[in-house]
Amino acid sequence: MLTFMNGNLIQHIHLAFCTFRPMVSTGCLRSLTNLQLHHVHITGEELGFLLFNSLALMQLELRNCSEIICLKIPCMLEQLSCLTVSCCGMLQMIEAKAPNLSTFNFYGYKLVNVSLESLQVKNLDMNCEDEINFLCYAIKKLPYMVPNLETLTLFSYNETVNTPTASAKFLHLKYMEIYLGGDISLGYDFLSMGSFLDAAPVLETFILDIDQGDMEFDSVFANASKMRQRPGQKHQNLKDAKIFGFCSATSMVEFTLHILENATSLEYITLDTVYDEFDEDDLGRCSVAPGRKTRTCCCLTNEMILEAHNGLMAIEKYIAGKVTSTVKLDVRGPCSRCHTLEPRNITLQVAEGDSLSGSTNALNHLEESKLKAFDLASKPESAGTRIEYCLALGWLLRSFTTPSYR
Repeated sequence: MLTFMNGNLIQHIHLAFCTFRPMVSTGCLRSLTNLQLHHVHITGEELGFLLFNSLALMQLELRNCSEIICLKIPCMLEQLSCLTVSCCGMLQMIEAKAPNLSTFNFYGYKLVNVSLESLQVKNLDMNCEDEINFLCYAIKKLPYMVPNLETLTLFSYNETVNTPTASAKFLHLKYMEIYLGGDISLGYDFLSMGSFLDAAPVLETFILDIDQGDMEFDSVFANASKMRQRPGQKHQNLKDAKIFGFCSATSMVEFTLHILENATSLEYITLDTVYDEFDEDDLGRCSVAPGRKTRTCCCLTNEMILEAHNGLMAIEKYIAGKVTSTVKLDVRGPCSRCHTLEPRNITLQVAEGDSLSGSTNALNHLEESKLKAFDLASKPESAGTRIEYCLALGWLLRSFTTPSYR
């Protein structure tokens, strides 16, 4: 098709769910500035023919192009500024020689060999869903690979070890966002995230997103006497810190206190005990932010709602009093409309010949206790009262979801 069209006039090509076999005879696409291929059958060699004839290209986006094994971006693409590669399952290597590449976005299941020869890369977004301990790779390799970064976004789904100390620094990094989800090992030390702050001496904005779905940790309410302080440097340029999915883990409280104590220029700190993936504009729950694009908040289990309340209590008891008058603290919790605790059904099983009255009395007592705990855990009473009933409710949820009386 491109052979018969006037390729000199084409500025934007977007192909999806098709086979595309460009050859040397495709001709020159002198005006092409934007190329998007989604679910397209094309090899790396065939893509090379196309890129060789597209010297004005500024943006290249490849999504689910499963036949590309080696992606080579030639040095003659001097206008190319943005490269996005997503879910190209067979990809093993990316070699980008474009001298003015400034933004690189990579989304995949596993890490691939990446060579970025441009020193102009200032924006990096990486998501490696199946890579174990991706944060360790990032803090060890990226300062050397992209030394002039200004914004960095990382997604990790399987952290089994704590974040190590960086051996080099991001000397120009001003914005950093880290998402933690999936499998976070029991005992993961959130305080070790301070290594990223130490590695970015001019950092101004730090955002930590934590998907609480499968988290297990030691609660600060059981380990408050063992609070640690992390040795490290002052974060003199950090002005805005946000933690979405804040929990009552001891190391989470320690990390927050570390920020408050060492970020000498801090102006804002946001602690949200819910990670709401639908809140695209960071407006808070739908009950207090009618301007949200989505009218309802994310779904939370009873355990997640309970932990969100525990997080609020941890903030009230251990953090709020450490915030100075020069710092604005924004605390957010569950939505009063979407995140209400739901009492669960309890299955009663009685063995043949047993007395029903004893089992019934035990069930009634359990149900009354659970309903009382649900009710009191949701009320804005004193911190001590809420701690007592939330901890009791957690025990009830774990121990008596489906009890059996025999």
